[in-house]
Amino acid sequence: SQIAFFEKPYLRFERMLKTWLKSGIRSWPSLRDNLPLWINHRLPPNKIISQKISEATGWDPLLVRKKLMFYAHHQSHAASAFFASPFSEAGILIMDGVGEWSTTTIWKGENNQIKPLLEMKFPDSLGLFYSAFTGYLGFRILSGEYKLMGLAAYGKPRFVDLLKKHIIHIDPNGGIRLNTRYLNFLHPAQAVTKAFSEVLGFGPKSPEQELLNEHKDLAASVQTILEEVIIKLVDTTKKVTGSQNLCLAGGVALNCRANGRVLNEFPDLNLFVQPASSDSGGSLGAACLAQISQAGDGKNSAPYRISMDSCYFGPELLDEDIKKALDKFGLKKLRLEDHDLINTVQEFLSKDQIVAWARGRMEFGPRALGARSILANPCSETIKDKINSHIKQREGFRPFAPIVCEEDASKYFDLNCKSPHMLLAVKVMNRFLPAITHIDDTARVQTLRQTDNPLLHKLLKLFEKKVGFSVLLNTSFNLRGEPIAASAQDCIKSFLMCRLDALVLGNYLILRSELSESMLNYQSNDIEAD
Repeated sequence: SQIAFFEKPYLRFERMLKTWLKSGIRSWPSLRDNLPLWINHRLPPNKIISQKISEATGWDPLLVRKKLMFYAHHQSHAASAFFASPFSEAGILIMDGVGEWSTTTIWKGENNQIKPLLEMKFPDSLGLFYSAFTGYLGFRILSGEYKLMGLAAYGKPRFVDLLKKHIIHIDPNGGIRLNTRYLNFLHPAQAVTKAFSEVLGFGPKSPEQELLNEHKDLAASVQTILEEVIIKLVDTTKKVTGSQNLCLAGGVALNCRANGRVLNEFPDLNLFVQPASSDSGGSLGAACLAQISQAGDGKNSAPYRISMDSCYFGPELLDEDIKKALDKFGLKKLRLEDHDLINTVQEFLSKDQIVAWARGRMEFGPRALGARSILANPCSETIKDKINSHIKQREGFRPFAPIVCEEDASKYFDLNCKSPHMLLAVKVMNRFLPAITHIDDTARVQTLRQTDNPLLHKLLKLFEKKVGFSVLLNTSFNLRGEPIAASAQDCIKSFLMCRLDALVLGNYLILRSELSESMLNYQSNDIEAD
């Protein structure tokens, strides 16, 4: 066996060194902050990584070093997309901030091989362009880009021409050139310079500042440019690969509005988007490459594929762990059979109660897809604001996604393909689903097959009998600033610290109405972690 790492750290460090040298005195703050980090904690990478793996597993670090293989960042992304796709051949388009040097790459995948065809390099990066304005609008870069995407629907793209004149030049094939006078990627959180603020007419928004129309319009303009570039890149990918199959990965591929636009612009395209498109999915791609390299000649060996129809690859909620966690918190253990559980939950949901649903293995990737989810009635006029303000404690402009039985999706949405990973924004065709309909009449749909999550599928069908729609609001089970709840203890803590009405934990049901006074006033440090 081999141990695979998803990028080549020395090449990444080379890019940083060359950027520092090229930038002269401007690079000093970045060099001061980052060079000690690399020298003390990241170099040499084979030694550092081997030690970390050895500490986690108990394996001999020398043996780990012998088995360690490094693959290029975009190569790992490309492998994660193609080898998880249903295609035997496809064009592959990778778009992110930056790997070692690559920012956008086009590949051809065939059988067990992926071949690079075209490349765009740092600093000309679609992902960094989008992240720069994410920071400018007061959101955290590398995590708040989806907020810019949600905000864009509220604005008018009136700054597109200004951005094209001063910031970004777009070639007919989708290649871009960024003006580094106005974008300084040595300081990612403040990448947009003061010089461009003067051109734009307003400065960066602070996180506490009220959202103004100019902020919404800037978000709409940045999103419009992103979509324009992606459409051109998809067209180029089709031309240079000669394929009607397309695989997407890289952080930019998580932009569901752009993905929905791709489907509209290319109706005959067969599209697969890697559900873990950000760097977490790179680990999967590197593992695929290592596996194929062991099998020999990728051209002649048997086809290698991994199934990602569902993404329930994470840690599992086991019954014994749930019981231990319930005992630790002193909570009543009410265990229901499947039929009774979904009937009870369906009644709660139809009465506009909000339920956390945590069962089985956790999702792999950034989306909650029915294993660590908060579920609610999509027909309610008020539930969106309630979840945003009282439970998730997040910005009111952000939309919620629906989960729908795959066989019923076309009844409610302009969707003619499956969308199991919540990566496509499409038009909502039914006006009776306000809680999951964004301001632009779209929704980021998750379609669910019965075979992928049987009990949740049954719950959707029960809800349809009661309310008329096999659709539920589905959002991630976490509090603001927290990761998605993983373990039984995580789930209970998150439940106690917000205003959820009920928690389904495996086959156990915990009701807020039955909590003691001390549990209603629970704080996260009240009970020590294991």
